[in-house]
Formats: sequence, structure tokens, C-alpha cells
Amino acid sequence: MQYGAPAYRPKTPSQGTAETLILVGFIFQLIVSVLFIALGVFGLLLGSFFLFFGFVGAGLLALAGILIFVPILMLYVAYHYCYQRVRDGDLAGARGPTLAMGIIGIFLGGLIVGILYIIAYVEIGSAENELRAMGVGPGGTGPYSNPYGSPYGYRRPTYGPGGVVYAPPATPIQPSAATCARCGRAATYIPQYGRSYCYACAQYV
Repeated sequence: MQYGAPAYRPKTPSQGTAETLILVGFIFQLIVSVLFIALGVFGLLLGSFFLFFGFVGAGLLALAGILIFVPILMLYVAYHYCYQRVRDGDLAGARGPTLAMGIIGIFLGGLIVGILYIIAYVEIGSAENELRAMGVGPGGTGPYSNPYGSPYGYRRPTYGPGGVVYAPPATPIQPSAATCARCGRAATYIPQYGRSYCYACAQYV
């Protein structure tokens, strides 16, 4: 299949906040996971020593395996299904895993980790609302609305002979009259907040 050139999709303010919160939460989670994994390795050594005593050694080995496997699994989910999806703009796909990581993190990853993921979950919802206000994604009403939630600036693809997909080049959003006093670039008007936002400087103008 052939596709048109990918369009630039600027991040909304809330999307950037959610991405940062998830990254910070992932770092805290990594620190806690290292402690659990170290404890699990110690349990493996201790379980191997007591293995000759029957159920005690087997129980220690099973517990050590859980202490090693669960943190690694949570780190994988947090990075691939939360952080990467938010970074790539797949907000709908990141919403559920982020909430799950927040709930699980409160009990297994530390209170700070869980709170960060839950706040990120709220920011993801705000980012989706911002995109709808800009006419992007499901529920959008602007010139670039798409019921299938295509990336920012994409038109719905058309199909040529043989089912080949031809995606026309994206038409850029017309910038607002406001310009950023810091960099001089055109700012984008965010209807939800009634203000213009400079994506280059990541600040409202």
C-alpha cells in the first residue's frame, strides 16, 4: 500500500503534560522495580539454598519469581502502552493502560507512582477534548474532523484500483493572527481555552 507523506501533528498542552507525568512516573517506578528485582534475586539465592528442605525452598523460589517478573511486566506496559502511545498521539489507546497503571501503582509501585499515572490519565482526557475542540479525531467539528480518529491534519484516504490507498497530502491548519512574542512564530488558537498557544515555545501567548 502507498501512503501520502505524514503530516505534522502538534501536541496539545495537556498531551505534553500527560507525557511528562508518565515519564516521571516511569522513572519512579523503575527505581521501585529495581528494589523489588534485587529482593527477588536474593529470594532466588535463598530459595535455592533451602530447596533441599522441601516446600520452604519452593515457596521462596515462587515468591522470588513473582518479585522479578511482575515489576518487569509493569515497566513494559508503562513504557509501551502508556508513554509511547501518548508520545505518538494514540491518546485513546493510552487512556486505559494509564488508568490501570495508576491503580496498580498505588498498591505495588508506591503512592507517588500511582498518583502520577492517575493525573496523567486525567490529562489524557483533557488532551482529547482539546483535539476535539480543534476539529481533530472522533467528535471533532472542525475542517479536519475524522470519525476514525486519524492523525492531526490527515484527510480520510481514498482507494484506487486494486485497493491501493492514496492519502492526499495534509492541508495545514490556518494559523491564527496571534504571534508568539518570544519566537515570533504564528500561534494556534485553542477554542477550549479561548487563548492562542505556541507549540514551538510550549506556552500560551
